[in-house]
Amino acid sequence: MIKNENPLLANSIWSATANDRVVGEQLSSSKQFDVAIIGGGISGVSVAFHCALLGINACLLEKETIGWGASGRNGGQVIPGLKELPEDVYKFFGSKMGKKIVALAGGAPDYVFNLIKKYKIECGASQNGWIQASVSENGLQKNRSLLRQWKEQGAPVHLLLAPEIQSLIGSDNYTHGILDPRGGKLHPLNYVLGLAKVAQKKGVAIYQECPVESIESNTNYYKIYCATGQVIAQKVILTTNAYGEDSTGTRNKNIIPVQSVQVATAPLSDNILKTILPNGHVVSDTRRLLKYFRISEDGRLLMGGRGGVSNRGTSIQIEELKRSVSKMFPITGEVEYEYSWGGNVALTLDHYPQISLFDNGVISLSGYNGRGVALTTILGKVVADLINNVPSEDLDFPIKKLRSIPFSQFHNFIIPFATWYKRLLDNIER
Repeated sequence: MIKNENPLLANSIWSATANDRVVGEQLSSSKQFDVAIIGGGISGVSVAFHCALLGINACLLEKETIGWGASGRNGGQVIPGLKELPEDVYKFFGSKMGKKIVALAGGAPDYVFNLIKKYKIECGASQNGWIQASVSENGLQKNRSLLRQWKEQGAPVHLLLAPEIQSLIGSDNYTHGILDPRGGKLHPLNYVLGLAKVAQKKGVAIYQECPVESIESNTNYYKIYCATGQVIAQKVILTTNAYGEDSTGTRNKNIIPVQSVQVATAPLSDNILKTILPNGHVVSDTRRLLKYFRISEDGRLLMGGRGGVSNRGTSIQIEELKRSVSKMFPITGEVEYEYSWGGNVALTLDHYPQISLFDNGVISLSGYNGRGVALTTILGKVVADLINNVPSEDLDFPIKKLRSIPFSQFHNFIIPFATWYKRLLDNIER
């Protein structure tokens, strides 16, 4: 179970099967560092790890424990690219920066799996490929566009029509899709724990159960006040993503937190596992309210999708995921569900992750729009390069002044209506 979390969201398979947790230091009195990183998910751990590689004296402050938030709760799908396709990236960022971003995001899974291999991180990693599946004509056109654009980038993607995709997934719900062999899967909590331990060995000080109470900015340094001590740093990196707080100055105001939930069946029989995703692929579909699923290391089917904004709404969505399993994979029969959990995903209005500057000079890394595992890792390297005084024009991702999303107090009222509308469009296109 995830400690200090709503019980409805806390029964995670990843927490139940996690490796040994990180043993951090105790913050007492006042400590000085070149860089203080606030938030112990993959973003923060990646920034810390890459700072250590560059010889930058960094510390990591986490309110709970490493991987407590979405980094330790997601589907563990390592997906290449961004939500938007290469041509849209070029239009949005311009040709020069766009090409760098497309290359960075497309190569992010390889970067992740190479890190895992190099540092011997035990997280059940396998790079067997990602399938984007669809059922509607609109979905087919999305996949044809993806195919064309990524092939132009030299990516080894190919189109799947009904017989092949139904064989690879083990369901007749999907009529076409794309297979991208660059993708894969891992145990997300064990990945972030493993990377944090590597960072720690390289000199990063990790302070867990150490909530930030306030951040004071001065001319040449920042002072971060915590319950048991203070951190003085020349630079502050905010990596709380969808879990920051206004009252402490740790909230990313450029994102909208949206809940994602998952369920996990009891281990399936060998005969069933020969049918459902027999080659170890991970899948997400082209619906506006997408479903994503995979098989875990111990033979469970994991199914995820959009959550709610209340316990009642979340409970309804969890039951909907179970119905989706029965509909898509009737071979599972009256299967039991031993885990269900959830966490917050950070969405941005433009659908792109953002490296942003607050007015007080704090650097923010956030907004992965559901593709966090690979992007968090590679963008952590970009932030470390920025801290290491690499000129902005030489970075592989732009740095922008933070733009707050207005009316954040009304997001929980707006999200259910937006969800209803997206579901209506998905149903119309079936």
